[in-house]
Amino acid sequence: MKLLFLFGAIPHYLEPVLSRLNKHIEVYVCVPEIKSQTIGQGVKVEKKKFDFNVIYLREFTTYYKKPFLEGIEKVLDDVQPNILVMGWPYILSIVFYPKLFFKLRKLNIKIAFRDIPFQVPKFFEAINPFKSRVMINENGDKIKVNKLSDIFLAFLRLIFANLADLHLYYASVGFEIYKSYFVKSEKMHLLSNSPDTDKLLKVYNELKKSVHPENNTIIHVGRLVKWKKVDLLLKAVKIIKERIPNVKLKVIGDGPEKQNLQKLVDDFELKNNVDFLGAIYEPKVLGKEFLSSEIYVIAGMGGLSINEAMCFAKPIICSVCDGTEKDLVFENFNGLYFQEDNYLDLAEKIIFLLQNKEMLNNFGQNSLKIIEEKININILVENYLKAFHKFNLNKEK
Repeated sequence: MKLLFLFGAIPHYLEPVLSRLNKHIEVYVCVPEIKSQTIGQGVKVEKKKFDFNVIYLREFTTYYKKPFLEGIEKVLDDVQPNILVMGWPYILSIVFYPKLFFKLRKLNIKIAFRDIPFQVPKFFEAINPFKSRVMINENGDKIKVNKLSDIFLAFLRLIFANLADLHLYYASVGFEIYKSYFVKSEKMHLLSNSPDTDKLLKVYNELKKSVHPENNTIIHVGRLVKWKKVDLLLKAVKIIKERIPNVKLKVIGDGPEKQNLQKLVDDFELKNNVDFLGAIYEPKVLGKEFLSSEIYVIAGMGGLSINEAMCFAKPIICSVCDGTEKDLVFENFNGLYFQEDNYLDLAEKIIFLLQNKEMLNNFGQNSLKIIEEKININILVENYLKAFHKFNLNKEK
């Protein structure tokens, strides 16, 4: 079997997944020559010699104002994949470029739609003329969606969602959302999402006896962009300090908001309580920071940093993230949820866990168990293979 993926880039966390997948089936990946406009600020992108086939194409802005890759049809002729895997916004090409869609059908290439999905409304919510919708971008801007655009996009999604032969979701919320677009349940498959948990768990086992949590220390990992809401976390730390003076927050990550956040630390007189450690990707260095902390906290949008923290047996405190948190964090089992955008509630949740060490430790062990048994890189690859082989596509054409 041959797979052809279309990605805006190859982020550091995606490379090990594709490498493992390539051991079972032949993997080709098309990415833009220059990092796509679809990739967020500060996302670490890999550009090296890969264990799978990478094809670099020019990304251009289409007549429908979304990016796509030039030369895809030639790639299809050359590679002749069994499955073409696309996410948003590349999936729009099967609607706006009918020639491409019919070429895929002629070549008997199945279409897989890969989605998180994040900020995707249900069909009848989107087309309801009396219900407006607000989206948030990574700059934290709340954008009111034009109703006519929302209705148009809902019908567009209805078309491409049903043209796709299978759906691959990184979060279980995808099932409920796409059922509203009348997608057949047999098309839908849950992948979950995962960093290289084998590598992280190996580091955890190497370090766990020598690196221990520092009392009242919490950690945040993520790009320093507005929708991560590190400012909200700093407001919570200011409140926590009144009751736990030696509270410590370690902020790992870099991005355009760093200077503003450092100013906020000065304004809140938190210089002795907050450390900015920059972006850390090396597993052993990152592992030491996780293990020397008691709680992982994410105040805004997140994703794989939750998985990473769980690999190091950390309890999680979060709110609404990208949807994947609902499959990872379970109230009073391995973490706590705080009321969205409420820094007072966030502060109370952190204080509660810091003052209940036995619960904190139990939550951490439960996080580790979820990674070991339910959501890890091996299960992610297995889920990919199950979805593909369900269509009996393991036979050569």
